[in-house]
Amino acid sequence: MNATNYNITIYSTALFSTWINVEELSLLIDAGDGVTAGLLQKARKIKNVFITHPDRDYLNGLPQFVQLNARADYPIIHYPKDAGSFPAMQAYLSKFDPHVIDTKWIGIEDGQITTIKKGYEIQAIRNEHIQSPIGIHKSLSYKLYETKEKLKPELQHLKPCQLSRIE
Repeated sequence: MNATNYNITIYSTALFSTWINVEELSLLIDAGDGVTAGLLQKARKIKNVFITHPDRDYLNGLPQFVQLNARADYPIIHYPKDAGSFPAMQAYLSKFDPHVIDTKWIGIEDGQITTIKKGYEIQAIRNEHIQSPIGIHKSLSYKLYETKEKLKPELQHLKPCQLSRIE
């Protein structure tokens, strides 16, 4: 069995900054103050950013991150859909720096599954860090899934062209 190794950088200074980067998945979870400086050139490789909730220590680094790393269709910012801070931040950034308009902002909710790369999905899970009525999404946790397609042992000897003919 092949093991996958991941370079995971986690930074947390309570009340100031929290963020997690999974380099091989081009993934950032939360974007506290200093995230861009902490990641240096690796920040440019990030495609998906998932923000758990709108507390300052989880999103204060997001404006600079977006401004310095905006490119066609990236980064994609996923956030709890009912947290109003994110549409306000998007509006401000697009007025402040027009080259960030290609950044995608996607509000997500409990149970939603997002494919971040072939074989990798993130599921949003409601949490109560910010109290809100059921159906209102202001704070989410995320669960990362890796899925692999495996061939039945009796098919493993076949070539790709032979496999494509099997229904």
